[in-house]
Amino acid sequence: MLQQGFGLWTLLLACALLAALTGIAIPSYTQYITKTHRAASQLALMDLAVRLEHYHIQHRTYASATIASGNPATDVLPRATIDTRRYRLHLAQQTDTYFELHAIPLALQAKQDKMCQTLTLTSRGKRHITQGPSGQPTGTPQQCWQ
Repeated sequence: MLQQGFGLWTLLLACALLAALTGIAIPSYTQYITKTHRAASQLALMDLAVRLEHYHIQHRTYASATIASGNPATDVLPRATIDTRRYRLHLAQQTDTYFELHAIPLALQAKQDKMCQTLTLTSRGKRHITQGPSGQPTGTPQQCWQ
């Protein structure tokens, strides 16, 4: 006598295999997305640094440059969040001859990227990481800026 369809054991085995694959795939995918958003924030920091250099050429200072203040004469960027909406850009320090930029992770990114937290870039090209919304970073600048 021929049986039609799948047996109970076959169905249970398929479900167990699917659960195991999902358990491996989701954390890997989440880590990949986190790194992708971090790379986008690094690109946004470098773009902002170029914009500040252009501003410095025109005005001979970084001190009066702003981000999203509503003043087109001083705004080097029209909004402080980058396109992924996972980071907010911030002018942490600025003088006539120096600036320090921060990319601060927002909500989900801050929770998922405990290794790097806030990325920093200075006018001298120094790349660092510092405390963010989820505390001190667990990684090193070399790991975060690769």
